[in-house]
Amino acid sequence: MDMCDCPNWSSCNAPICPLDSRVLQRAYLRGEAICFYMHEYVKPDSYNRFKESHRVEIYKAIANVIEEVLSTYGYIEKRLERASSTPSRMVFVSDEEKVEAII
Repeated sequence: MDMCDCPNWSSCNAPICPLDSRVLQRAYLRGEAICFYMHEYVKPDSYNRFKESHRVEIYKAIANVIEEVLSTYGYIEKRLERASSTPSRMVFVSDEEKVEAII
């Protein structure tokens, strides 16, 4: 999976992307945006939300780099620690709801 495969790619301005093969070579300045999916990854029961949203590949990509990202970018670690206790913003729309919306 590549950065441009991310559903948020066209509107994302986070300099640290877990889908970037050179993620640990990037610069991060305090206050810059953090990946939406990294925010969601740290929340309780996140795997199920990723699964229900058909985003398991993104979950796996984050799992592969999260420890290194947190140890490299300390401020991201602090922000994600705070995010872990907030409600999820990941929206799941079931196939049934999609059909109902079309009708």
